[in-house]
Amino acid sequence: MRTMEECRAEVFRRSEDRIRRRRQRRKRILAACIPLALCLTVLAAELPNMSAKREPPINETSGSAVCRIEVSGGSGQRSITDGQTLEELTEMLEGLTMSDADGSDYAQLPPAVDDAYTITMVTHAGQAAVYRLASDRLTDETAGKTVCLTEKQAQELLALLESAQ
Repeated sequence: MRTMEECRAEVFRRSEDRIRRRRQRRKRILAACIPLALCLTVLAAELPNMSAKREPPINETSGSAVCRIEVSGGSGQRSITDGQTLEELTEMLEGLTMSDADGSDYAQLPPAVDDAYTITMVTHAGQAAVYRLASDRLTDETAGKTVCLTEKQAQELLALLESAQ
């Protein structure tokens, strides 16, 4: 037969085992729930961004995505929406108007009188940049800047405009 001391020791041992199992269970639950809660928090924060209608990628050179280019002059009026052609024309127009290497001010040149192209770049936000190409002069009407082009540059730009039909 057991003594009273042995019975109490057995009760305390069982009680401590139960308490230890509860602690282990609580630690396991916390170990699983904390990462789960963090994932849910991040997902909840990103959900509005993922569900919103996404804007097309931004053209790095212009700061806004060009969705179409409208060209009038030459062989009539047309709208260009082909992605590769848009990229090439946008890059060329912005490169030509930004690269005024010798720093000359061409705004004082008299206006060209021969056949001219009007090129309008329209962004997804609805903003428009207007360029005018007349013989060897490219004018950024939006920025008010005129650049004299070399014959090669003018021919390349005309070839791009004519091929994008």
